[in-house]
Amino acid sequence: MEPIKIEGTPKTPTVKFDKSEGVFEIKGRSIPENSVEFYKPLVDWLDNYKEDPL
Repeated sequence: MEPIKIEGTPKTPTVKFDKSEGVFEIKGRSIPENSVEFYKPLVDWLDNYKEDPL
């Protein structure tokens, strides 16, 4: 499972999801233009993680 690392912007949060480190972090403001487009990959990643956690 590949980690997700997204640098924050003034409208989107910094995201770090890393299974090998046990890190699930969302930090900052969250007012994206399209919230579904921004958050769907994160929700999908978490759905996959719950099937095969650490």
